[in-house]
Amino acid sequence: MVWVSVACASRYNSVQLLGSANELPSAEKAVWVKSIRVNARTIRIVGNDGTTQEVSPVNVWGYRTAGGATYRLYGNRSYELVRTGDIQLYLDRVPDGRVVKDKYYFSLTPDGDLWHLNKKNIRLVFRNNPCVLHRMKEVRTGNLLQTNAQGADNLINAWRECQNGQLTSQ
Repeated sequence: MVWVSVACASRYNSVQLLGSANELPSAEKAVWVKSIRVNARTIRIVGNDGTTQEVSPVNVWGYRTAGGATYRLYGNRSYELVRTGDIQLYLDRVPDGRVVKDKYYFSLTPDGDLWHLNKKNIRLVFRNNPCVLHRMKEVRTGNLLQTNAQGADNLINAWRECQNGQLTSQ
């Protein structure tokens, strides 16, 4: 059994549970707990009073740390939400020997499936959107996250331009 454990010993209220993506903009309704442990079948929540409760992963969208980082639970992993908006962008830091590799994922909606950010998945996800496919054809894989002056990356730029009707005839 693989567990993802989230706790912060230096803070009593260390993790804020997010029941749905609707709680992302405002954390007023979200509950602060001491820690959570996640696997594919259950989430174990340790309350601030030390009580333990197990809930189904379908009842928890993700969590926010005391430092402000937001994570989405998907499968039996936690993915850091690094960009919201037109397309959500997630980061997974994967240990690989003595180094940690950053792997990026995207979803079209806050509750949508996560896709590893690569050209193959972009072609698959946007197979019915010739505009995005045309725009992304010229972008090298290493430049998928390259941003412009407005802070939008190549994928988000392509999506926005196609949504605004540019390049739709191609």
